[in-house]
Amino acid sequence: MKKIIIIFLSILLTGCYNYNELNTVGIASSILFDYQDNEYKVTVQISGEEESEVIEGKGKNVSEALNQANQLSDKMLSFYHLKAVFVTPSVDIKDVLLYLIRNPRVNNSFYVLYTNDAEIIKKNEDTDVGFDINNMLRKELDYTFFDISSSIYNDNIDFYLPIIDKELHIEGIMPYDKYQSTTPLNLDDVNIFRILQNDIDSFISARCGDGMMEVNINNVDTKFKIDKNVEINIDMKVSIVEYDSDIKNYDRDGILKLESIINSETEELVDEFIKKLQDNNADILGINRYIYNKNHNLDNTWKNYDYKINVNSKINKKGLILE
Repeated sequence: MKKIIIIFLSILLTGCYNYNELNTVGIASSILFDYQDNEYKVTVQISGEEESEVIEGKGKNVSEALNQANQLSDKMLSFYHLKAVFVTPSVDIKDVLLYLIRNPRVNNSFYVLYTNDAEIIKKNEDTDVGFDINNMLRKELDYTFFDISSSIYNDNIDFYLPIIDKELHIEGIMPYDKYQSTTPLNLDDVNIFRILQNDIDSFISARCGDGMMEVNINNVDTKFKIDKNVEINIDMKVSIVEYDSDIKNYDRDGILKLESIINSETEELVDEFIKKLQDNNADILGINRYIYNKNHNLDNTWKNYDYKINVNSKINKKGLILE
């Protein structure tokens, strides 16, 4: 009986492809979608053990462009292990996302990215672009195709895409109003967004006295409360990592003053961030979900509310705090 179980498990653990099939299958790591001259153009990077390969295709729609890329490749393209999808500003994002959602041969764990460079894969073909992007975003902005799909099927939250520069670095995020891109948000905005998403990989810079300080967020707990206004309560534990001020950072009165400065600075930054989202009509925080869950209707949407922001920070006894 044990031998039977071992043989059965061995079959399962071998995966979908045997050795011969791997020689005929091209594992697509990343895809770029562009739209020029009234047709879609795709660039597909295929991962290889020694070197990658780039295949291009074009067609009247997404499916036709990918089919041509498949025909031009000497291997059958597989998207089961896709890690990154790039879209340019000229692309109808709805066409691309709905195609990917409908395609049963595509996984949900890859990242979708916004780029102004239609050659970004070809310029970086000496490296596995999808692999590098996947490793970076898992640590910095873990927002996968599954998360985007969930937003698409939920009318009470908008999605966004990380903006990637030609060096494959994050330079901001692009919020969407439904399927329409809005105004890009920069890295400072992304930092505040992380705080509101309870992501500890963030920091705050603030002027204090005659100098400046920068604090890392070690722990954050952000809660949204709906009443006559939208109340955002943020509790943070922080540590000072850069400091140049005449305020004493080693006694109780000095620490309390610094915490008050951090609170005020964060409240102002969050307020500015909310206003930017309202100007873009992009509810990427999903505030309408909180409103609907509270009132069971959206007679007043997130743009019609006033916002009250409360920040309570505590400086940890580490970083540049002297004891």
